[in-house]
Amino acid sequence: MVSITVFGDSITAGYSREEGMPRISPVLKEILEARLAELQVQSEVLLYGVCGEDTAEALLRLKVVIELQSDWTILFFGANDAATDHTISPERFYKNLQVMVENIGVDKVIIVSPPYHNDSVENQVRNNELVQQFCRSAECVASDFEVPFLNLYQEMCETQEPERLLQSDGLHFSRQGYELLAEKLSLFLVNL
Repeated sequence: MVSITVFGDSITAGYSREEGMPRISPVLKEILEARLAELQVQSEVLLYGVCGEDTAEALLRLKVVIELQSDWTILFFGANDAATDHTISPERFYKNLQVMVENIGVDKVIIVSPPYHNDSVENQVRNNELVQQFCRSAECVASDFEVPFLNLYQEMCETQEPERLLQSDGLHFSRQGYELLAEKLSLFLVNL
């Protein structure tokens, strides 16, 4: 049995703003475990996401993540770090991810880039130009520490309609978004 912790924000937590849906849902856990089972990998996925959290705040929870001693810890941050109402620069994001990788261990970490954002949704504090800067920072950490990196932003953009991967708020994932993430992560995990 492979133990996997996904350490992130509201997207990790399964936050939903859609009517008729629960506010928080283990959708990523359910889909990722099912995808891995299809690939003959038995897994236990723990979602450790907090709504609104950026990497500076996540560092305060890092000790708990380390104590879990998961086989793999997936770092999935950046959506909040890239928000203009947070004070995290791409350079600080790099340093925060660096601290996480060094403390969890390079042999146990996968870094996922911040996701695509639907810029056509009004009243947003994010934009894809800024998100891409944080993607580059995440990729640099992965390269510098030689840990696996999933460029989710690119994967989402390569679909014909990345907006369908998101809820109406332009940020949080729809079921299709979680299916794409789980598909890419499961292929990553079986090839490591």
